Amino acid sequence: MSLPNIAEANLTRLRANPYPGRGIVLGLDEAGAHWVQVYWVMGRSPNSRNRVFEVEGAEVSTAPHDLSKAGDLSLIIYRAMSSFHGWHVVTNGDHTDNVVQHVAAGSTFETALEGRRHEPDAPNYTPRIAGLVRLNGEETELKLAKIARDPGNAKHSIHSFYRYAGFVNGFGACIHTYEGDGDPLPPFGGEPYPVPLTGGIDEIADAYWDALDLDNKVALAVKTIDCDAGTAAVTVRNKLG
Repeated sequence: MSLPNIAEANLTRLRANPYPGRGIVLGLDEAGAHWVQVYWVMGRSPNSRNRVFEVEGAEVSTAPHDLSKAGDLSLIIYRAMSSFHGWHVVTNGDHTDNVVQHVAAGSTFETALEGRRHEPDAPNYTPRIAGLVRLNGEETELKLAKIARDPGNAKHSIHSFYRYAGFVNGFGACIHTYEGDGDPLPPFGGEPYPVPLTGGIDEIADAYWDALDLDNKVALAVKTIDCDAGTAAVTVRNKLG
């Protein structure tokens, strides 16, 4: 199958998945002018669903929609998208700030994440996922990462890193936390898979927002980063307005 056919088949598979959990897409827009980061959150409990994305500049954070109804916020409120001197980081937890702190101190994406483990939310043991666009001319770094529970020992994590030399215009790579719904939730077990990135920032946001299960989707953000100028734009979709 050709890349367009594979990518469309994967998007169809995502549409049919009632609960992929939190997800990241990293890629290049159709014009080849902007790097793209997509991030979404989903939820099954009232506490998880009581969230929205808030935007400040190019920063995106989760926040309670109704603070009076908020429960334990420890794993559900965090900065999801952040940037520092051309490093654009997206993750599904507080390791966004860890990565930014490390790179600000001269360290690396990998070192920041190697010090982290999967989430301590037994029995699900949710994987931590992360993405990076680091602008550096022809040496731009494009990376995804997954920190998953070792199936043989819940105290240990397996760290997987994926480095991309580039992307075909209009395509990206997708990773998420779960294979689907279940109890416990089955962790995402494969490698990032190709998906389409068609149109501009709003078309991309609408395509992935519409692909997520109506009952379980919570919020989605898309950031585009100009490949040459480095300027960023963000749009969000929140189920709770």
